[in-house]
Formats: sequence, C-alpha cells, structure tokens
Amino acid sequence: MPKTTDRPSMESIIDDYTAMQMEMKAAVDEVVGPRKWQLSTNDELSRSACKADTDDEGEEASLPSWSTKGSLVDADRKALAEAVWKVGRAHGFDTTGTTVDRPDDLEIFGEDAYGGRYVFGTAVNTVLGIRTGCHRWDVKPTPAPAPSGVPDYAKKDKD
Repeated sequence: MPKTTDRPSMESIIDDYTAMQMEMKAAVDEVVGPRKWQLSTNDELSRSACKADTDDEGEEASLPSWSTKGSLVDADRKALAEAVWKVGRAHGFDTTGTTVDRPDDLEIFGEDAYGGRYVFGTAVNTVLGIRTGCHRWDVKPTPAPAPSGVPDYAKKDKD
C-alpha cells in the first residue's frame, strides 16, 4: 500500500469519489430505470483519524451516503453489480466482491489501493456509501476530529 505522503490529497480523493458516486447512481438508473436518489440522514462528510499504524497527519472520511426507497433485488442482479463495479474499476477500485447474495438482499463492494471502499446494497431500500482510506489534506478543514477518531461527545460517559 502506498505511503500516505505518496497518495493524492484528501481534497482530490473526495472530488474523485464524489464523481464516482454520481456515476454509480447513473449506472444503476441505466439498469433499473430512473430512481429518486436522496442523501441519507447524515448528509455531511464525516472524518476520523487514521488507524494508529498508518499516519498521524492523515484522516479517513466517509462521504454522505445516497439512498433510494425500495429494493432492486428483482432487477438483473448480475447487470446491476457489473454496472456498479465497472464505474468503480474506472476509478481504481479494482478489488471487488459480493458480501451478501440472497434472494431478498444484495450487497457488493469495491476497494482501491489506498484503502478506500464503497458498498452498494439493496434489500428493503438501496444504499450507496463510500469511505476513503488514509489521506492528508492540502488544507485541513476545521473542526478536526478528536485525536482518537472518536468524537468527544461519545467519550463523555466513559471518563
């Protein structure tokens, strides 16, 4: 895995992953017809410190997830998965797989060389989420996450 200093900036990664997410939604719509996609309840970028063995200066981020009501499990599952994987591969997500493949549930993923991961799942509803690997910001936004990666409010009862 490339060293964090040799990786693209977080700003660059977020731009690319956001474009990929939009392309994946369009690819799904091509297979199943137009869907009404909406941001999930957490519609902000969330950030956390990288794993301890990675980089003290880097962060990981989760992009806002997109969802659409209803299941797509009755669609052509192979075509649906291939459409999402194809977009992912065009953005460097070369490791792909299926986490769940049941008649009422499908979940697939892709991973890139930097530890980024997307998950596309359809069961009761359909969701597309993306998390980055560890990257450094050109200009770190504020507020920064707690050093542990756990928000301060989550630790208040533990002290």
